Amino acid sequence: MLNDVIVETCKVSLLWIDSYAVKMHQQIVLLLSKIIDKQLCRKDMIFMGISAALIVKNEERCISRCILSVLPAVDEVIVVDTGSTDNTIEIVSKLALESNKVKLFHFEWIDDFSAARNFSLSLVSNDWAFVIDADELLPKEEHFKLRKYTKMLDDTYDGKVALYIVSDSITNGEISHSHELAYIRLFPSCLRFKDRIHETLDIPDGFHVTTCDVHIHHDGYDASVVDQVQKRNRNLILLYRNLVDDPNNARLWMQLGRELIGTDNEKALGCLDMASSIAVSSEDNDLILQWIEDTRKAIIAAV
Repeated sequence: MLNDVIVETCKVSLLWIDSYAVKMHQQIVLLLSKIIDKQLCRKDMIFMGISAALIVKNEERCISRCILSVLPAVDEVIVVDTGSTDNTIEIVSKLALESNKVKLFHFEWIDDFSAARNFSLSLVSNDWAFVIDADELLPKEEHFKLRKYTKMLDDTYDGKVALYIVSDSITNGEISHSHELAYIRLFPSCLRFKDRIHETLDIPDGFHVTTCDVHIHHDGYDASVVDQVQKRNRNLILLYRNLVDDPNNARLWMQLGRELIGTDNEKALGCLDMASSIAVSSEDNDLILQWIEDTRKAIIAAV
């Protein structure tokens, strides 16, 4: 028996170890025997590997915070820089020296968030991907949930499932509101994103999409820390370009309407009307239609 060989080998080695070390060694042998006896190396007894995937650019304000928040919960952190000119690369490089989990790569920005995200996903070495942005963090109390869900869902759906997480928007250090169906962030790493801006996961037939109680904190829309005008202008440019290529994309018309709130409410409502007309003629658009209606109510209430 393998256990007997291990125990006998350890007995020989213990002859020259002091009494305290003997006690510790015996505990190690006992633990090893239990692991072998219970066959914890079977597929149904292990946690599937998880890779965090980030795309970043000029994120010196928050990149360290993000990486350190997710590091204990995953097996590796893939960081893809898309052209930083601040200290982002130096910060990530330092973290990579401190932990072999952190890996830095570079991608030439081509005005396409999906292209950058898909490049990051092509670099992961685990079965599951957890996508997080630099202006987000994973609270400590959420760490164990990533392992819990990947194991449970791999057993239940054979890995053909993707999860919405809960995004808690942070304003002035406090949670202002939460989005339960805004982002799919935990999924098999074989999947890929689509759309230049406000990218979404391309879900194949046969996959399940469900919710979970994993929370992330996001302060990227806090005007006190992020230039919202610059962010909105970038988003508008990419939305217009994407809609030229894909004019029947109801979700992007809805996002365009949301971006125009406050600057051109009349045009925003027109975009929402366009989104509604397209979504009604398509299948599986209940969530988009609800977002359109909520956005329309918000615009009308603000007028």
